[in-house]
Amino acid sequence: MRFSTYNALLALVTSLCVAGCGFKSESVDSIVHNGTIITMDAQNSIGRAMAIRNGRILAIGAEREIL
Repeated sequence: MRFSTYNALLALVTSLCVAGCGFKSESVDSIVHNGTIITMDAQNSIGRAMAIRNGRILAIGAEREIL
């Protein structure tokens, strides 16, 4: 039972990582960086850069991830 739970969790994490990397190939309208972006999510995440396209936020994260 533990092995299949581990495999399911590994598959989920892998698919989320692959899906999260997909935005870099998309074009963006604006990139805001060199600031402090407070997301107000449950983890109180703070980003240093933000990618925007068509008035919608695509990603918030570290500058090296967004740029």
